[in-house]
Amino acid sequence: MQEVRKVSQKNGKRILVAPSTVYETLRMTDSDLRNKVISFMADKAWIRLMPEAFSECEELKNEIRRVRPDWLRGKPDLVMYKRLRFDWRRSNGGFWSRVLAMPEAELAALNALGDAETLDQARRASVRSREHALTLSQKEGSVRLNKVRGRDPDELPGCGDDDIDFWRLTARSVFKKLFEEYVLRGFRHGYLDWLEGEVDIASVLADPVSFNRFWLYDSELEALPRFWLRGAFDFLQVWHKVNDGTPCDSQLGTYLPEADIVVSADKNFVKFVTRCSDEGPIRVAKGYRIQGGSEGVEDLLALLSKTSTSS
Repeated sequence: MQEVRKVSQKNGKRILVAPSTVYETLRMTDSDLRNKVISFMADKAWIRLMPEAFSECEELKNEIRRVRPDWLRGKPDLVMYKRLRFDWRRSNGGFWSRVLAMPEAELAALNALGDAETLDQARRASVRSREHALTLSQKEGSVRLNKVRGRDPDELPGCGDDDIDFWRLTARSVFKKLFEEYVLRGFRHGYLDWLEGEVDIASVLADPVSFNRFWLYDSELEALPRFWLRGAFDFLQVWHKVNDGTPCDSQLGTYLPEADIVVSADKNFVKFVTRCSDEGPIRVAKGYRIQGGSEGVEDLLALLSKTSTSS
């Protein structure tokens, strides 16, 4: 860690740490190795990012304010929102301090939340259920990511039968399920914690036409870049075997607008990043593949020394 810090600071590089990588590390079975990696990740020398749920919900709320202000609560309740935001941003005593001092406790808390269906699980299920909605010509390499379109297999109120951008179909499907579970049985999820203080979720569901048109027509891609990235990763993952790292890949994809480069030993992840960078409508990090294990550390140090990027 000291060498990485030394080289990055010498070359003016800022290393970003995504919470989703911390979550993945917490699940490592080798506790000694886990604690060493956690100690590296939680170091104050790095830029410790907010969770992807926060960033995505900030985008979503801003777009709601623009095109669906009637979805907002008349009197926002920001107590939970401010408490959660402070817990993530505080330099001492918050999430980053807890995960460093009590990794087992944080893992237990994470596992306790695992009984409910996560947003990523819902997204993967949504992708699988909609593979047939894509035209047969839209295989992984046959269409640019900014041209992937499909149709919802169901007739949606307020919508026609035209082809729709794929990211819109998956986002609409996932948030419909997420909101319904919240209203019907009090389902809790991190995304809801960031939204419910300002967005009247029950009222949103009460008007399916408005809900459908928001996702499929009225919202702007430029305002929801992380949702486009989710859709791009969802589409690409359809053509590859799902493994334990698949959910984390989708999460990590939402951080691409915040960095200049991203490194990984996972060839598919780097491939996905490269396609998003080359074919997408938004600026995202460039992907670099490094080796695994100790050789990867040397690759990283060399990359930090040679690249001209600032992050």
